[in-house]
Amino acid sequence: MSEGALIFDNVGKAFGRFEAVKDIAFTVKTHELVSLLGPSGCGKTTVLRLIAGLEMPTSGRILIAGKDVSRVPANGRNIAMVFQSYALFPHMNVIDNVAYGLVAQKVPKREAHERAKRQLEILGLKALEERLPSALSGGQQQRVAVARALVLEPDVLLFDEPLSNLDAKLRRQVREEIRDLQQRLGLTVVYVTHDQSEAMAISDRIIVMRHGRIAQAGAPRALYEAPNSAFVADFMGDANVVGAEVADGVVRLDGLTLTTDLAPGTAVDVVLRPEHMRLVREPGEAMIRGTIHRASYLGAVAEYRVDTPIGALLATDAEHEEVIAEGATVGIAIDPSDARILPRGDEAGLDAADPRL
Repeated sequence: MSEGALIFDNVGKAFGRFEAVKDIAFTVKTHELVSLLGPSGCGKTTVLRLIAGLEMPTSGRILIAGKDVSRVPANGRNIAMVFQSYALFPHMNVIDNVAYGLVAQKVPKREAHERAKRQLEILGLKALEERLPSALSGGQQQRVAVARALVLEPDVLLFDEPLSNLDAKLRRQVREEIRDLQQRLGLTVVYVTHDQSEAMAISDRIIVMRHGRIAQAGAPRALYEAPNSAFVADFMGDANVVGAEVADGVVRLDGLTLTTDLAPGTAVDVVLRPEHMRLVREPGEAMIRGTIHRASYLGAVAEYRVDTPIGALLATDAEHEEVIAEGATVGIAIDPSDARILPRGDEAGLDAADPRL
């Protein structure tokens, strides 16, 4: 197995008869930010707890900085975590919060404060040293929590849903700050989230999890443009997933014909991204015919729910100056290269992973 800051070597974790994590393997390289993404109950939080030493694996090995830490408790691992709730001490000011971990490690208080001050300066928090957490904004509290983790100089820094308590505008700002900091300081980061846009914005790679396994892993663009299952396609942004069957080397979706190498009779899921669907006011050949059921103006784009012979489809349109009226008949044109045909099955591609893992 290749070297990395963090290696999961066929790790499993069971709680009684329930397998929360099932024989997963991946590597996080030094200076890389990898996000664990998936719905509630997929196992991503268990993986984070296994890395942190808050849980011990039932099988397999966990290596951090080349050392097998599978049975090493949390206080014996050089990791740090930024929690969803920030977990700042309300009775301590900022400088004492940031220095707390060092003081707990028996670092002299003066040295701990000097190191904490340097970290606060890096994060633009120097002027807030004496404030209590209650006097800080949500974004400032987030940065204090990051500073408290970074001052320990961990081999791996863990983020557990760090932006879920922030409003949408602040979430965007803080995630950009986290990414900038990670790149500027060369940090190795494992970032847990259920928000695909958040993961795509900050990650070098994303590991999509489902039912305790890796559904697919790779660069954000690769997962979005080449999902290996309907589950990943639907989870990585908006997607229309249409069931069909292969006949004579083609898949027919109303007037749209797509070629495929799959055998005749194969049940497939066809993934159509809303932004790849061009609405034409007068339907023609080689199109999916439809009727506008609902139209919404969203500023940069108009969003449409279109009733078609193959089911209701979501389409977005950034080209038309006027929103197409509800009830209008339209044609949906799609470049065949933008449609992805996948063998149907809830478990299709469930264990496939990026070969670089």
